[in-house]
Amino acid sequence: MPLKIQSPAEVAAQALDTLKRFPLSVTCAMGSTIIAIISIDGASAELTWLLFAAISGVFVFAAAQLINERGGVFSSRPSIAPASAAVLLTVLWASGVEEAPAVRCIYALQACLAAYMALCVIPAPGRESDLDGWWHGLRLLEATVTAFFISAMVFIALSAGLAIFIFLFEVEGLGFTYFRLWIVCAALLAPWLALRLIPRPGEPPSGGRPYPQRLGIIARNLLVPIFTVYVLLLFAYSLKIAVFRDWPKGTLGTLIAAVATLGVGTWLALLPAAEKLEGLARLYHKNFFRTLIPLLLLQLMAISRRTGEYGWTERRVLLAVFALWMLGLCAYFILSRRPDCRMVPASLSALALTTLLGPLSATSIAVRSQISRLEATLTRVGWLKDGKLVSPPSSIEEEDRRAVEGALLFLTERRRQERLRRWLGPGLFGLSADQLSRRLGSSDIVSGQPLWLSACVDDPDAPVFISGFTYAWRFSAVNDHTRIPGTAGDLSLSTKKDALNISLAGRPPVTLSLKNLLDEVHSRTRSGEDDVTLPAKSMRLPLRISGHDIALHLTCLRMRRNASLHLESVEGLLLLK
Repeated sequence: MPLKIQSPAEVAAQALDTLKRFPLSVTCAMGSTIIAIISIDGASAELTWLLFAAISGVFVFAAAQLINERGGVFSSRPSIAPASAAVLLTVLWASGVEEAPAVRCIYALQACLAAYMALCVIPAPGRESDLDGWWHGLRLLEATVTAFFISAMVFIALSAGLAIFIFLFEVEGLGFTYFRLWIVCAALLAPWLALRLIPRPGEPPSGGRPYPQRLGIIARNLLVPIFTVYVLLLFAYSLKIAVFRDWPKGTLGTLIAAVATLGVGTWLALLPAAEKLEGLARLYHKNFFRTLIPLLLLQLMAISRRTGEYGWTERRVLLAVFALWMLGLCAYFILSRRPDCRMVPASLSALALTTLLGPLSATSIAVRSQISRLEATLTRVGWLKDGKLVSPPSSIEEEDRRAVEGALLFLTERRRQERLRRWLGPGLFGLSADQLSRRLGSSDIVSGQPLWLSACVDDPDAPVFISGFTYAWRFSAVNDHTRIPGTAGDLSLSTKKDALNISLAGRPPVTLSLKNLLDEVHSRTRSGEDDVTLPAKSMRLPLRISGHDIALHLTCLRMRRNASLHLESVEGLLLLK
């Protein structure tokens, strides 16, 4: 349905009408916009997760509103659906507060997917025709694309006006204004417009329009040939596996999932015109689900091989769930006498919601798998006996070392260190994989992986005597600079490998090696110290540059260990005279 705006008064009326129809969704859009703007200058993990939850709330509360508009038992009790949506969002937010950022993204994406797919199904309670659900889904997709296109155009227009204003009036300090404009357009204007375009109750599903011929032309002449080529390539690869008895590659599961998604979208796009299709398009639409079955079995075989070697991860769990879901759709559309296209979004919404939280979530399944894999490896090498930790073996095979390393890294990245407390005791939260390996009794398990180390002065509040110096500069960045009053240029500081480069007035930099400090921090970390502190004396470093005496008083330094030690950032006070 096109958006017709004739006057500013009509714009305001449409905006107010949308707010009245979807008050909670619009409120979530406003909240996400405000949080995103606040987060530009830095935000806590809790505030960032609140932003994800607010974005999810736009879709979830919209689905709740459509449930009320659908009628039935919810029409007499209109508070049930939004209250249930609020409870779901609260549980989602509470479950993700302590999670790692990657896990939070999975939660938010699944919640948005479940709600968006529900929006395709909820507005069509009756079955006046087999294509009601198809038209509802198409109009929702059109609303989404149209809203984001208009928002992008508004952003471009406002950005161009701002650029002209800055150029003409030579205004400085408005760099982040572009980002703020984009946030308003993407997080507030686009959802508001999309909600405005969602069909109202009682409207005919098709809006009185015939089947969109442009969609049919694109699907027949572009998407069907592309899908056919991809399928032929995958079948040729399957033949190679059978002939050479070579296991499928790890990326095969993702490729098949992408091809299957393209195929389902193309099949749905051609559904209203299925009886009039000819040639390749007709052959495709008739045999699509039968063709997909062997590829999905190949996908499950590839995933099985990878999980046997490395255990389950969220990606492998989601790919396996996708393959099983697609196999279920294949069985439904092949065996059903009167299949309903609404089964696609309905089943996907239910599946995304079921696997969102709790023991069936992708993260929970992956964590249990990695812990089982770790326990099996430790038991096999003699590190565990009767479920109890014993002295580590004198040597460990490289394959077993990688298995232990991978499991520890996975658990630390997901903040699940406490799941190992039955072997390592309490107080594990926040420990790195290297620290967990030292708790196990070895410091060489994760030696091949980058490790972040840090150290601070033992008394950061101790006074610093500045007598005799003319300038003091407190620096706290990887690369930092400042202008010294009375000099011919800037004083700059940067890190390079295990040293600091200090330059004054544009002259060649002087390199100050910190290798001894880094080696001391590294050795004390490997010996079991978690929080390394160094005496202030060892953190005071004098040097002379361009005729000026400089004294560095370092307070904190951070390094990365891989094959060697690399200084990443440093904080402290620089004195100059």
